Amino acid sequence: MIWDKDLLIGKAIDFLEKAENSEQNDSTRPLFYSFALEILCKATLSAIHPTLVADPQNEGQNILYALGFKINSQPKSLPAHSIYKRISFIYEEFLDIHVKFCEYFSSLRNEELHSGESPMNSISEKEWLPRFYEIVNLLCKFMKMDMSELIGKVAKQNAIELIEKLDKEEEKLFKEKVKSHKFLYNSKDQSTKEQIKEETTNFNKARLKHGMETDDCPACGNVGLLYGKRIQEKEPKYDGSEFYVEVVFQSTGFICKSCGLELKNQKEILSANLKIRYPQYENLDLHDFFQPEYEDEYMNM
Repeated sequence: MIWDKDLLIGKAIDFLEKAENSEQNDSTRPLFYSFALEILCKATLSAIHPTLVADPQNEGQNILYALGFKINSQPKSLPAHSIYKRISFIYEEFLDIHVKFCEYFSSLRNEELHSGESPMNSISEKEWLPRFYEIVNLLCKFMKMDMSELIGKVAKQNAIELIEKLDKEEEKLFKEKVKSHKFLYNSKDQSTKEQIKEETTNFNKARLKHGMETDDCPACGNVGLLYGKRIQEKEPKYDGSEFYVEVVFQSTGFICKSCGLELKNQKEILSANLKIRYPQYENLDLHDFFQPEYEDEYMNM
């Protein structure tokens, strides 16, 4: 099984060792790190089940392989961007900022390998290494591993220091953003604030739609709007009068009309103690849901 978790982790360790043994200014260093990251992401999915790594195309042949069946072709895994997004659906701590970094790192790697350009030479380690280690640490946590199992105890200590520094820098930027919007809002007189609240209420009513949620702004305390992406649909239910389904959304941004605060990633949303996930309900039509669909079968007779 080429997608066995332990096999993938072993290969990731090989790439990490090659990266650590490379010179600081060697472009193969970040290249090896990028290989290791994608393989670790595959190992994370495989830790649940290898079928999560399989590309569903090719009439399900890859899925059959992941389930232990023999197939007549080379098994194919999901493309990298799908791997990253799939982890974000499964693992609540794997945020949009982590998905975007993985996609960015993969795009640099692809450009390095498939063009005459050398983008890996143009980026400094301080731009990507802290986030890289942050993601590796998250993946290890999900797989119930210690990061030292991948990179050793000494390198782990250095990685933790870089992660903590990154967290402090991002928290500082977030607090400064909130503080500036709070100051601007509080500088207004009471009558202006009342007018702003009324405008905000009207704005929220006009903008609020399915897939959005309200929450209190961390800067001014007024009600703002969360928006997000659909990540889960639960089993349909019937309560005796309505047939409905619960849909879970994951927050990706927040906007406050009152003070102008905008939060554009999930890390900021978490720092603000806003809802990172929220449920909504959709009514279903009993007839459409239960009525068998014979049309396609009939047309193919």
